[in-house]
Formats: sequence, structure tokens, C-alpha cells
Amino acid sequence: MTNTYQKDFNPSEMLNYFIDTLADAVSKKLQSQYQQPQQETQTQERIKLKGIRGIASYLGIAPSTAQKLRNKNIFPVYFTGGKLFAFSDEVTKSLKYKEIN
Repeated sequence: MTNTYQKDFNPSEMLNYFIDTLADAVSKKLQSQYQQPQQETQTQERIKLKGIRGIASYLGIAPSTAQKLRNKNIFPVYFTGGKLFAFSDEVTKSLKYKEIN
């Protein structure tokens, strides 16, 4: 169907046209959503997260939850002069690949 605004349209053809157009739009949207995270992880820079509060803020969780994850060794942490820190890329990667119970 080339002209969508014909006066003598066939309802079946219009429905098929609508379904095809909708399917194309959904397909394009899904492809763009699945491609964005890959690009973001490649360009994400490494941030030094200072303390449990810094880790919690980065993850968008409560400090007590970040402490529980640290106690379970979900992500690596480092100490310098008694101060805890972690790197954002290591925290993100660990959370993606480790099972949290």
C-alpha cells in the first residue's frame, strides 16, 4: 500500500501497514538501547571512590548496603593509610559478574 490516506482503503491493508510500521519502530528502539550500554562501558573513565559512602553514592544505594557488599567481597577495596577506596570500573564489573545473595 503506497498511499496511506486513500479514500477507499481496505481495513486489512491498513492494519497490516500499521503493524509493520510499529514493528519497525520497536525494532529500531530496541537495537539502539542494546547498543548504548556497550558504548558507555568502553568510554567510561575510572573514578576513585573514597570510602563506603563514596561507593554507596556511586551505586545509588545506602552506605549500609555498600558495607554488606564489601563484607561479602563482592568488589575489591584498597586501603591507603587506613582509608578505604575502590575504583568505579572494578566495582561495576564485579557487580555485573558476581552473584549476590
